[in-house]
Amino acid sequence: MDSGLFGNYPYAMKEHMLKPADVFPKALSTALRRHGEYVYAYYEPDAAQPFYVGKGTGKRVLVHWENALSSPHKKHEKRIRCILERGKVPQIQLLAYNLQRGNKEKRYAVAERVLQDAFGIKAVWEKVLEKGGARIKYKEAVLMQTREDSSRKRPRSLEAVVAASSLGRKIGKTQLNDLATEMKMPVLLVGLSLMYHPAYSSQELCEMARMYWNLRGSKATRLLQGEACLIAWSLHLTKAKIPVIVGAWGIKGHKAKRHRGGRYEFPAFENPDLRRRTLGSRLAGTSKGKGWEGPRIYLGNCTFDKKP
Repeated sequence: MDSGLFGNYPYAMKEHMLKPADVFPKALSTALRRHGEYVYAYYEPDAAQPFYVGKGTGKRVLVHWENALSSPHKKHEKRIRCILERGKVPQIQLLAYNLQRGNKEKRYAVAERVLQDAFGIKAVWEKVLEKGGARIKYKEAVLMQTREDSSRKRPRSLEAVVAASSLGRKIGKTQLNDLATEMKMPVLLVGLSLMYHPAYSSQELCEMARMYWNLRGSKATRLLQGEACLIAWSLHLTKAKIPVIVGAWGIKGHKAKRHRGGRYEFPAFENPDLRRRTLGSRLAGTSKGKGWEGPRIYLGNCTFDKKP
């Protein structure tokens, strides 16, 4: 794994496997409790089809990850461990949440209907046997939540669970400059509101954030001299339309590709510590995203050594 922003940081060590606490802020526990009983799914980092689906409350979704770190016995726990041994993070999404209390259906029946709903099957039907044969009867959905994209019924990533709760600290221009000073490298802040959806994984958001930013001026020149912090935000998480940080990664500015019109595409890599520290934080000092539009670069008091 790339040593990234932190040089000899332990995440760069091949034998180190990431724990949930290395990747997600403490706010995740509170955010999960707000989602009541839920159905969750584990995916390979870049896959569209889950390899494990479960049901639980609170921090249940993270138990498989923790078991994979200690002594994995079940097939899905061993698969999670393989992902972690590669220095990657499994993609986790809530397929459904706030399930109705007191539902007497068997777990497999609830899971079946949740999967149908989560992946966009518009109607759920129940086969009813009668003397003259069988008929199909419409069955009420088991879910209570309002989806952000009701026509597609798409699930919600754990990153979106944290960010939508807006439980993190407030970050303004001063704090972003302080972060650049602390890291000794620039911070590139970009907005993804027009493209963002809570179902997107960290990998998908990274692809959006790292590509084709028009960076004109002296600050951009300094950004392109070495590594930098890449932070993305969106308005589409809270009813109040507060700009919230939805992802953070490292980028290699000195390996950027230049496109026509002064636009750049950056190589990017996971930086769990930066993600944990900033995910879910609100951008302060402006209202409803005004003043944050377009790519913005914060340099702090960092110095730059051009890398080959």
